[in-house]
Amino acid sequence: MRKCLVQRLILSLVLLGAQQSAAFVSQRPIARVPGVPGILEVQPKPIDHGLPKSPLQRSARDSSSTTRLQALPASLCALPLSQKIFLSCFLPTCLGFWKSEYGVSYAYGMATALTSFWIYKALMVGQSSSWAIWQACALIFYGVRLSIFLLYRQLCTQRLKDMVERIEDKAKARGGRLQRAPFVLSCAGLYFGLCAPLLISSRVASSQIPAWTVKVLKGLVASTWGGFIFAALGDFNKSFVKAIKGEDHLVTGGIYSLCRHPNYSGEFVSWTSNGLIAIVTAIASKGAGIPTPQLVGYLAASVVGALGLDFVVLGATKGLEKRQKEVYGESADYQTWIESTWAGFELPTAAEEVVDPHVKPEIKMEQTEEDTGSGI
Repeated sequence: MRKCLVQRLILSLVLLGAQQSAAFVSQRPIARVPGVPGILEVQPKPIDHGLPKSPLQRSARDSSSTTRLQALPASLCALPLSQKIFLSCFLPTCLGFWKSEYGVSYAYGMATALTSFWIYKALMVGQSSSWAIWQACALIFYGVRLSIFLLYRQLCTQRLKDMVERIEDKAKARGGRLQRAPFVLSCAGLYFGLCAPLLISSRVASSQIPAWTVKVLKGLVASTWGGFIFAALGDFNKSFVKAIKGEDHLVTGGIYSLCRHPNYSGEFVSWTSNGLIAIVTAIASKGAGIPTPQLVGYLAASVVGALGLDFVVLGATKGLEKRQKEVYGESADYQTWIESTWAGFELPTAAEEVVDPHVKPEIKMEQTEEDTGSGI
């Protein structure tokens, strides 16, 4: 019995050695021996002595690695623009299946940046207007900037981490992850609507529309950039001050000495201007040569996207105004601040309820975070 076991062990080692030898030989280039038909010669494998590679060797190795790395992006670039746009809007939004809050934060920035990037690539290939290229760059800038800002907040702010978990707990209480599908699809549709104006402006050259219209469109593009930059300054201002003075500090200096909610107001200006670009371009170019059903779809998506996002930020401004009043209302600094600053664009205020001034509401700072998420 022991003899059989030893024989089997030896046989196994022999087979393993044969396999390793075959694999070793298969890695060497094989060529026929000159002048001897049917005889193969195994070319010796170069020995690595640990010496620095020659420029030619490094070039060959880097070229091989680069080819493998470029295989996937190349196949993605080969897709039609419509498929790239669909994937750019839908795939980032699927983050909402993982964490519900991510569907309106990271997905918002990533979908906007990726979709605009693919349209920008198409613009650079054709003979498009400079203002249309700047419009695409504005949306790319916003999406990338927002994604980086959200990542910074999540890594450096415990309150945001807690908020994400609270929203996720509420989402789980409402049902399983698959029940979020309508929410994910609606967000993807909204993000497509935000980028839809680019699909109209990318089809129009400045020579095809009146000169005065070109000036209007350039002004709207400048307004889009201005709003996004204003929002970025607001986020940076607040994050910088809170990092020094604490999360509970009410930021009233810098850009907040002019507007109490510059991030929401900036986004309102930008997305409204972006939507108007689609309408003005379609009218001035008489359809931009786009088939009527397709043009109607693009315009409808542009209007719904702009109005939908505007409604969200207007509601967020009103809600944050109310919560800040509840928390800081008795502060003299707060009273001075609201008297000397503009709240920004917000939904009309309904008739306020009569509140007993002797009853002080018990509100914690954790409740002032927006349940809609950190993005939109």
